[in-house]
Amino acid sequence: MQIGLLPPVGGDPRVPMARVIAWELDVFGSHGMAAADYPAMLDLIASGALRPQELIERVIGFDEAAALLPVFDSADVAGITMIRPGRGSL
Repeated sequence: MQIGLLPPVGGDPRVPMARVIAWELDVFGSHGMAAADYPAMLDLIASGALRPQELIERVIGFDEAAALLPVFDSADVAGITMIRPGRGSL
């Protein structure tokens, strides 16, 4: 999964396409938004017009992440599960 920007200019992300095909992997990506739009977005967050914290359903530690990984694709929990190092049990 590619989240964010690609490597610096001239960088070439190496994707072993033979393995992707042989293992029948899915390749997903997310570009996000242009850096020039960040100040306006941050202003909206600061004003309270956007509330991204409401998207977070729960915060877990690495110990819980391993146990929950098999069920992350289920629809039991709406929202984002954030993994924070050092976080204790649910």
